[in-house]
Amino acid sequence: VLTAKGARQWINTPNPYLNDVPPILCLRSDKELEKVLSLLASIRYGFPA
Repeated sequence: VLTAKGARQWINTPNPYLNDVPPILCLRSDKELEKVLSLLASIRYGFPA
């Protein structure tokens, strides 16, 4: 489960599933937002992320 502190850290940390770009920088378009939401959903359901 992501806590508020964990979510802040996650959204600002480069992620290998997003080409080593922090999720916060992927919120500029609907397509990029879909990637971030998909990644969050996989974390929620326990898939590796």
